[in-house]
Amino acid sequence: MSLLEQVALGGLCLLRALRESLRASAWRPWWPLLAARLGVLVALVGCAHPALSWLMAPLLRAVSGEDALRFPQLFQRLAALAGWADLVLAALLVPLCSGRAARWFAARFGHPAPPARGGAREAAALVLASLPAVLLAAGV
Repeated sequence: MSLLEQVALGGLCLLRALRESLRASAWRPWWPLLAARLGVLVALVGCAHPALSWLMAPLLRAVSGEDALRFPQLFQRLAALAGWADLVLAALLVPLCSGRAARWFAARFGHPAPPARGGAREAAALVLASLPAVLLAAGV
C-alpha cells in the first residue's frame, strides 16, 4: 500500500468516525462522567446548604483546612477544589467511559467487541493502565 493510499484510508476512517460521533448514542458512555462532574459542581457550590453541609463541611475541613468553611476563603479555593475533584474523576471514571465508548464504536463499525467478562477486573485494568498518564498530567 502506497503512502497516498494510506493517507486516503486514514482520512476516510477519520471522516466516518466523525460522522458516527454526531449520533446521540455515541455519547451515552460519557453520561456517568457528566453526571459526576455536575454532582461535584452542585456539591461544591451548595456546600453551605443544610442538605449538603453535613457531608461537605467535614470533607472541606479535611481537604482544605478550617479556613475553607469561611465565606471568602471558600470561594477563593473553589477552583482548586474542583480541580482536585476532577483529577479523581479523571483517574476513576474516564478510563471506564473510554472502555465503554470503545466497545460502542467497535460494535458500530461491525467489529464485535469481546463479551464483557469480569467487569471488576476489566475496570481495574482500565484504571491501572491509565493511572500513569493521569499522574503525569497531574504533575505537569
